[in-house]
Amino acid sequence: IEESSLASGVRRIVAVTGPKAVAFMQNQAETIHAVQSTMNCGLDDVAERVDQLLLQKKALEKELKRQKKSGGTFNAKSLVEKAKVVGDYKIVIEMTDASSMDDLKSFGDALLSSLKSGIGVLGADSEKPMVVIVVSPDLVKDGVKAGVLAKEIGAEMGGGGGGKPHIATAGGQDAKALKSALDKSFDIIKKIIQN
Repeated sequence: IEESSLASGVRRIVAVTGPKAVAFMQNQAETIHAVQSTMNCGLDDVAERVDQLLLQKKALEKELKRQKKSGGTFNAKSLVEKAKVVGDYKIVIEMTDASSMDDLKSFGDALLSSLKSGIGVLGADSEKPMVVIVVSPDLVKDGVKAGVLAKEIGAEMGGGGGGKPHIATAGGQDAKALKSALDKSFDIIKKIIQN
């Protein structure tokens, strides 16, 4: 049932005999039948179907990498266009499909590039809730710091936050609190901008 190399010129062969051989063959047959049933195909087609699935998986992984590089389904310009306005500043608050903090930060960078004057708060719920906050340079000069916003928004999620004046992150323990934290972030931002 198995063959391996122990050293140069030395092979090990593992075999079963008697009732164990019958049990082994029955187990193999059950496994093959389960695979046939799952893939909804005949015995002769199993290898071909597995090859097709592996090719599909490879193509999907390639597409996913391409989307992540290009910002995926994240469209910063459309978010800026539909942003709320407080005074002269645009406020973008949005839930994203980011799967990691690195993805969320790259979404934040893209938003900051499109946001001439304003603040962006982007959330994602991968394993734990996470938020990235970006602040345009003019607001940073006026004393608005992303790190301060991150601490307040992180506290709403049962966690904390911090970072640089123009970009900061927040995280929490309670996934249910993410939506509430995003909802409250507009009032938090409004209060800071108007002070």
